[in-house]
Amino acid sequence: MKKTALYDKHVALGAKIVPFAGYEMPVSYAGIIEEHNSVRNALGVFDVSHMGEFIVKGTQALDLIQKVTSNDVSKLEIGDVQYSCLPNDKGGIVDDLLVYRLPEDNCSAGERAYMLVVNASNIEKDWNWINAHNSFDAKMTDISEKTSLLAIQGPKAAEALQKLTNIDLHGMKYYTFSKGNFAGIDNDKKILCYFVPGCDHCMAPAKELNEMRKKDKNFPPVYVIFMDEEPEKIPTFFEFAGTKFLYKMIDVIPFWTELGTGR
Repeated sequence: MKKTALYDKHVALGAKIVPFAGYEMPVSYAGIIEEHNSVRNALGVFDVSHMGEFIVKGTQALDLIQKVTSNDVSKLEIGDVQYSCLPNDKGGIVDDLLVYRLPEDNCSAGERAYMLVVNASNIEKDWNWINAHNSFDAKMTDISEKTSLLAIQGPKAAEALQKLTNIDLHGMKYYTFSKGNFAGIDNDKKILCYFVPGCDHCMAPAKELNEMRKKDKNFPPVYVIFMDEEPEKIPTFFEFAGTKFLYKMIDVIPFWTELGTGR
């Protein structure tokens, strides 16, 4: 079984560990009711590093993703995120996914770059399906195992995270992402942090979600943080993420307690 970079810390903090999608994952700390109320009233932190991430880059990256997904990828500007699915050839669905249009600072002339975030249990299936339809000038790279992913969810998520980043979280629009530093970690070639305000547990059109938020003050926004490391530095990254980074998280637990969430 695989383990996320923060596995040892989950165990040390008393998490209940269960097998899921080939990983040893923390499923609960204090119990469903207490954790539900924490997320609804303040915030909760979810380690979802088992999710899959594919980079698609090339002069025809748009063409490939446009072919295999159901939504209109051409509408995405750099920094936009789109909910979509992978239809199969029998009128069904291979999987649902998120499509990120990435900055082009590492692209050659005429190239575009995207990140596809897929469900953990379908990583291999989704990869094979997309790759089987790749007759384009588009290179695919699976970065799933070298990418950590945290989802911080709840009405006070932005308030807590704002003390840890230089990004104006309150100013971000729904289903966009921004690149910046986090918990004292500079966003350079060593580690990349993307903040994505969205809704992880309620998929609906943006207009409907915005209406839901207006009606429910406690409607829980989600801030997602991706951390990526160069392949040759993965061991260093895991050590870093599992100690120094998480200690930064633990250091702000008293602040979160003041917000009404506890640990």
